[in-house]
Amino acid sequence: MAGVPGVMEALELLYDSQPFNPGPWVAHCLYTGEAARRIAAVCGMDEERAHTLGLLHDIGRRFGAHDLRHGYDGYRFLLSRGWPDAAKICLTHCNVAHSPAPAGRRWDCTMAEMADIHRFFSQTSYDEWDDLIALCDGLAGADGFLVLEKRLIDVALRRGISPELPREWKRRLELYDLFSRRAGQPVYALLPGIAENTLGFDPKDEANG
Repeated sequence: MAGVPGVMEALELLYDSQPFNPGPWVAHCLYTGEAARRIAAVCGMDEERAHTLGLLHDIGRRFGAHDLRHGYDGYRFLLSRGWPDAAKICLTHCNVAHSPAPAGRRWDCTMAEMADIHRFFSQTSYDEWDDLIALCDGLAGADGFLVLEKRLIDVALRRGISPELPREWKRRLELYDLFSRRAGQPVYALLPGIAENTLGFDPKDEANG
């Protein structure tokens, strides 16, 4: 696949990265990749490409427990490996609202790095792959799939609120509607265990009880 590695290579890279920064981020990437694969399969998109991009979107976390810097670290890392399309996703999933100069965000980067980031966004057009991974990032926890609202609130409680956050939430909800229309069914219906993970119980069991 042009611009991205294969799934097996992406998985190997993900697991090799875990010892550098142990934590739940690897499990989150696995669920993001699986969500992307499942949605792509019913939307006429390349399943393997979707899976790989989801697996690698947070690969920059191998370099430490940073905030949005992980997007830039992942971008530089995957560029150095010769995978520009996968590298792009590392940054675009950090700027879901498509801000040309994302202010008010915790990029924890140097001034020179921020200039590089601003230049990237000013020259970048988003496509269906950026949108798909932005959606799936908001559907994947470390223990399974979650509805957007629960996942987004969890992230906000852990990382705080920024001026861009309401716009990003709105955009992710728009992406949910967009891909639900493309799939011809609610995206949640494609993700096993999402009701149990969100509610803490299986509503079917309650109904049958």
